Amino acid sequence: MAHKPLEIEADFSVEDILGNGRIMLKFSFNKEIRERLYLLNNMNCVGEVSPVEFYREMGRFGVDIIEDKSKYFGHDYFYDCQEWAFDKVGLPQYTSREGDGAIDFVLRKDLPGISWVPPVPLGDAIAVYFNGHVPTHFGVVVVQGDEILIDSKWGRGNVYRHSPEKVPLAYGDYIGFFKVGD
Repeated sequence: MAHKPLEIEADFSVEDILGNGRIMLKFSFNKEIRERLYLLNNMNCVGEVSPVEFYREMGRFGVDIIEDKSKYFGHDYFYDCQEWAFDKVGLPQYTSREGDGAIDFVLRKDLPGISWVPPVPLGDAIAVYFNGHVPTHFGVVVVQGDEILIDSKWGRGNVYRHSPEKVPLAYGDYIGFFKVGD
């Protein structure tokens, strides 16, 4: 049976939170829903919610599961959102496994193969979430028709497809975009 996602609008504004001219989107969205998304993901990771209830609840919030967490079992390291996103766009050299990671480019400069773009990109981009000045979460921009979506891995959990504002509260209220390619 198909479910109908909750119809909830988010408000967006733009701000230069880093003070370097790199404008980020600031979004306000129902904090209770964002906290519920966080709790559902964590409960699923430790088996505290039935799969049926989990899928129903995530679907109700308009968040789709596109890769199951079990794909990452058996890794000898924690495969996080940053590694997933940069591997997905073919830039593994910017993951914490392969080098210094992506934090430097986010805060200071562009690196070969990736550069900051003003909001909102049309595709082939990395989305970086901020809680204040701190980068907290990474995803890949997906364009479906006239809709901008983000694919991202949440903690030790699944990979989800969601609208930019439908992320756990801990990931912050700002999102910046970085174009992949030269």
